[in-house]
Amino acid sequence: MAIPLFNNKVVVVCLNLSSRRTCDRWLKKELHKQISKRKVFTKEVLSLVLQDELREVANKEVNDWFGEQIKEKSKGRNHDLTVAEYKVAQETEHLEQIQEQVHDADIVLTASQIAYREVERRQTKELDEKRSELQSVKRKLASVTDKANEAAELLDKINVLYHHSDYLHRQ
Repeated sequence: MAIPLFNNKVVVVCLNLSSRRTCDRWLKKELHKQISKRKVFTKEVLSLVLQDELREVANKEVNDWFGEQIKEKSKGRNHDLTVAEYKVAQETEHLEQIQEQVHDADIVLTASQIAYREVERRQTKELDEKRSELQSVKRKLASVTDKANEAAELLDKINVLYHHSDYLHRQ
């Protein structure tokens, strides 16, 4: 299949050769001047040849074989990006993924901070309760110690009286 280009130049599409390598060798022999793919397959050529003429051929074949028509070509559906646009799109996608990861990490961090504060609050409450219990026990211990001291003093007084009365009885 031959594709007409500007100034009567023709590029041959190697559909009948067995491999791309064979096609490349054949093209190098046949063409005296190497041409960039971008110069040959411009947006207009791709639109006319690949999207219009090939669509007509494919539509005819589909109609012959299956009795159906191919869906009409829609405008603006396929948009070829330049290398710079592609790189920007890739970087934008990568940036969005990183932003999503950061957002997820922020959510996890916030949840961890909330859980930490809750644990800290519970432990502080338990510690305050234990301190209160300790103060209560200290007060009770002080009260019991005071009563024990009073009892010891009374016992000493009783012993003194007992010994004094025993002494008096002996005399």
